Amino acid sequence: MQNIELEDLKSLTNSDLGEVYDLNQSLTPKLGSLLNTQHLERLIEMSDCSKALKIKGKIAAFMICFRENTPYESRNYHYFNEKHDQFLYVDRIGVLKGLENNGLGTILYKYIIENFGKNLKLCAEINIKPMNKASILFHEKHDFKRVSEKLLNENYKVVYMERNAN
Repeated sequence: MQNIELEDLKSLTNSDLGEVYDLNQSLTPKLGSLLNTQHLERLIEMSDCSKALKIKGKIAAFMICFRENTPYESRNYHYFNEKHDQFLYVDRIGVLKGLENNGLGTILYKYIIENFGKNLKLCAEINIKPMNKASILFHEKHDFKRVSEKLLNENYKVVYMERNAN
């Protein structure tokens, strides 16, 4: 794949934010649903790392990550925030349908591993009900280990995964 541009979500145009929002919504329930583009903007403003990959000027993938002690209201984020003094939580990473398994997720993860993973534990949760096997395998490929599981309701169960600092 060529002509891939890495951009900060905090500097994207309204049109680009609309593309990120649409991409996020197309990936639910693998990614948590957002109420609207303003909800997405609030997450990006709170984030410590939020990036997009563009191919030919169009959003192809994105990620949003938070450090510890962020005022983010997520049960899964709070699990890690109560457990660790310092960490980077990968809240969501999404790749456009049809572009999966082309290395875009790996580009985003290489970015956070190189820029945060040397000093911080990296944390993520992945759905196991409904099952998101591809994401579990992807995280294991990037040296994440399963640390716990949590049933959040009868239709929603997650596995918590962590990658130790290098």
